[in-house]
Amino acid sequence: MNQENDFNYDNENTTNNLIDNRNPMNNSYIKKSTLKEYLSNEDRDELTQKLIMFDKSIMELHQNGYFVVGDMSSIDIINNQITLASFKNKVDYLNSGYNVNGDKKNIVDLCAIGICAYNKFDKFFTNKEFVSYLIDNLEMFLENGNVPKELQEYYIDVFARGNVDYLNNFLLKYNSDKGDTGKNSSRVYNKSTAVGRAFNTEREAAYANILLLPAILALIALIVFFVYFIFFR
Repeated sequence: MNQENDFNYDNENTTNNLIDNRNPMNNSYIKKSTLKEYLSNEDRDELTQKLIMFDKSIMELHQNGYFVVGDMSSIDIINNQITLASFKNKVDYLNSGYNVNGDKKNIVDLCAIGICAYNKFDKFFTNKEFVSYLIDNLEMFLENGNVPKELQEYYIDVFARGNVDYLNNFLLKYNSDKGDTGKNSSRVYNKSTAVGRAFNTEREAAYANILLLPAILALIALIVFFVYFIFFR
């Protein structure tokens, strides 16, 4: 079954959806693009890093009590980033009665989008029919899409085993299982792989922010001390 013919429903010519909107507050440009544009024309490493970041944004959205309603592939990408603002007007409260499993559906949808992106589909699909076809032909999609080994394991875990969890959580566990037990395995990841480089980029940025905070607080305290000494002594 030809995957491009079967699922490339949108064959009509489309215009570039990249929009430059002037922001009157700071006289800067707000660039909006579609998710398809955001994930297209990337090499495998860059695509992997963006999918890890996307997964992190979805996790934060769920932690704030919301989930994405409808077609996730229709979200806005603002200034080439996925943030909580990307989901504006596309969310509902978790367990609101509309869909008590909205968080799990979002994760499955993101997995389907990732596989579409690796296989360079002209359009991203998250509908039930495509997901069913994907499950039945998962090996073909993983092989044809040149999906990194770690993400192959993740997609198999989600679609074949039904273990629906965030990609970041899976990579942490995968890292812990594979890592050197004699070291801090939560911070050790094989940088020779695409996923290792992408995952470490995100993790190291987070650790850098954590380590920087005490230095900032110390600097503020020092400035307060000098101001007090100069003006109030």
